[in-house]
Amino acid sequence: MLALEDRFGASFPETLVNRRTFRSIAALLDAPSGLVRERSEP
Repeated sequence: MLALEDRFGASFPETLVNRRTFRSIAALLDAPSGLVRERSEP
């Protein structure tokens, strides 16, 4: 996780630091997508 944060200049919020986020590559790729959707909603 720390390597991903360093590599992409982002940080995982505490709510995403759990087994569900890291259970598969697909889940890991989907986690930031969910953050982007949340920020773009009014």
